[in-house]
Amino acid sequence: MKACFDKPHLWSQELSRIGCSIGRVDVWRVLLDQPVPAGLRENVLSPDELARAQRFRSEQDHKYFVRCRTALRYILSQYLGMPAREICLDYQINGKPELAAEQNPKQLRFNVAHSAELALIAVGFRQRLGVDIERVRADIDIAALAQQCFSARERAGLLSLHADLRFQAFFACWTRKEAFIKATGEGFSFPLPDFTVAIDPEGDPNIEEIRGDRSAAKSWFLTDLNLANDYYASLAVEGYPAMVEPYCWN
Repeated sequence: MKACFDKPHLWSQELSRIGCSIGRVDVWRVLLDQPVPAGLRENVLSPDELARAQRFRSEQDHKYFVRCRTALRYILSQYLGMPAREICLDYQINGKPELAAEQNPKQLRFNVAHSAELALIAVGFRQRLGVDIERVRADIDIAALAQQCFSARERAGLLSLHADLRFQAFFACWTRKEAFIKATGEGFSFPLPDFTVAIDPEGDPNIEEIRGDRSAAKSWFLTDLNLANDYYASLAVEGYPAMVEPYCWN
């Protein structure tokens, strides 16, 4: 499926209805360079999150972490109907946060990604999901990274494109792959070369095969998320969502 909600103004809409049904995924855009009001972090973040925030040596990293976690808790509180401070987050072996089972009878699922001053938070129900965002950087060796992280089909596809498109194709492919492995819950324990996504940045962002199995790929939905010109982002969902809604958190 091609890029969702590609009109920038759509990101500014207010949340009109909390979605609680299978097949709906809400994606929240969070601006991390905005200040968090004084005292708010102590009223929202857990003690372990406050301690983690203090360990950041960079003031910018500290601010971005606090802003992202504050947004995450407030967003989740709208779906759970409980105060943001009371939300309990457990952590998987790979460090991925998830809601404590006793607070999650509706099987809400979420995933967080951030790059530079933007973060995305995807929220759905029951279906596994993953989101990724990357700010385009000109100081990376895309050929070396593609050789290490892309499948043979993806590398061949990258080389087949006009040179002017290869940089865009690399970031499109990278965010599509990252969104998928985050959705599986396996993270980088799922080798990136073991599956193939469409590499054309202007084409449909399908998963083409998983470990050589094309039928397995059909059980996953993949779409690009249009942001600012210097960002690429993708969303992966198990099954097929009937609705993807964009929102901004302020």
